[in-house]
Amino acid sequence: HAPEGSIRVICRSEPLPDGSGGMLVFGVHDTGPGVPEGEREAIFQAFHKGRDAAPGSGLDLAIARNLARRMGGDLQLMPSDSGAFFRLTVGYETALAPVTAPDSLRS
Repeated sequence: HAPEGSIRVICRSEPLPDGSGGMLVFGVHDTGPGVPEGEREAIFQAFHKGRDAAPGSGLDLAIARNLARRMGGDLQLMPSDSGAFFRLTVGYETALAPVTAPDSLRS
């Protein structure tokens, strides 16, 4: 919602100690005007459009947070000195493929 600026996206994986899965962590930081303190949770409510009646239906962040929570994570607006900084976490499980011994090793 800014006429110019930039965004920075980072992603990392935080595996569980037992190797059964973990969390994917995404950070999105922009150089826009940020989100006023009084709007920080309201922007995650369905049909809330934020300051200056921003374009769109106001459903994007509500849907994204709901999906993240259904996948064992969350979507949060983090404190930032400038712009907006969103943190998305999504849980995952490690899929292990079955291991089959080669024919030469089978009895």
